[in-house]
Amino acid sequence: MGVSACLLSTAAMAQNGTGVSELEPITSKPRPTQVEPEVLAGLRAAKAAAAAKRQSLDLKTATMADNLGDPDTDPSARVAGRVVKPNGRPLADAAVVLMDTNGNLMAEGHTDFAGWYEVTALQEGPYVVQVLPSARDAALWARTWYPANRSFLRAEVLNLTGAGATADVRVQPGARVNLTVAAKGKPVVGATVQVCGESYLDCQAATSDAKGKVKLMGLPVTPLRVAVTTTGGTRYEFSSEIKSAGANQIRLDTVNGKLVAKGNGHE
Repeated sequence: MGVSACLLSTAAMAQNGTGVSELEPITSKPRPTQVEPEVLAGLRAAKAAAAAKRQSLDLKTATMADNLGDPDTDPSARVAGRVVKPNGRPLADAAVVLMDTNGNLMAEGHTDFAGWYEVTALQEGPYVVQVLPSARDAALWARTWYPANRSFLRAEVLNLTGAGATADVRVQPGARVNLTVAAKGKPVVGATVQVCGESYLDCQAATSDAKGKVKLMGLPVTPLRVAVTTTGGTRYEFSSEIKSAGANQIRLDTVNGKLVAKGNGHE
């Protein structure tokens, strides 16, 4: 099967002449600085129980307490803001997700009809904020990181204090990818297709249907990497480049044990 340059990265095609590039793993992972609220609550309970019995903490709990510092401050900080489209109009019913700088989920809220949201009872510290458009809006807007970034690695860190913070987010246009997975020209059912942006937190996955088809929406308009894992466990990877917010059509097929791709342009 021939390989089209309309979707695959031009640089990758120049590299090996096939459009299938050697991919480096997505290893960038920011330093952890926050923990799940449940962990803090468990640590507080363990310290209180030990104090009541006039006992020392066990080694594991003592080590955790030493690493985390004093977790006994009641969570009282808040993050509030407004989520809007590029034209300034509000984005309603969107999920607003707060993570620590290691990508662990800390809290979640939702926007109202005017795009406003508020998340309360938070620990002080650094956070990153992501907006996930509702299923109704996923075809138009990408999952966007505060304040208007396309990747977790580009997100601005929000340093939250007891006074709270404001985080307004302007969502970005999203890309759609329609894939067909085949083996020797025949559809592959049940293959897992994962499409990632620049970070391991900018990934989406779906399973091919009875016709080998997969549809993904709300992807960042950035170079993407695609990994396909067949039901037999064979894994293929290649890089591609989304150049518009339209629906990009790719057909994947295995020829002589190698994955090739053919794109038919943008809608």
